[in-house]
Amino acid sequence: FKTAWKVHVKVLHTLKQYNSVSGETLEIILSDECILLQVGTWRNIQNFPLIPSNIMYRSTDNSYKMALVNNTTITRSNHVNEDMFLNL
Repeated sequence: FKTAWKVHVKVLHTLKQYNSVSGETLEIILSDECILLQVGTWRNIQNFPLIPSNIMYRSTDNSYKMALVNNTTITRSNHVNEDMFLNL
């Protein structure tokens, strides 16, 4: 299973959620292409697995979600654009 993904994202919304299995989690809604992720910022995220999405409140019908793990790196993006979505 591939875990060496790298994406360029914009943070659209964050929410904290509690579940009985893993306790409190930080859910982050990202736009396609804990730290200090702020809504409206662009970031590069690297080295993460995609896992089944089983959260109670989902913003999409996607079956998978990105998990931030020990070797996941989040760095600032040089991309400057105030639009909500990436337009190449």
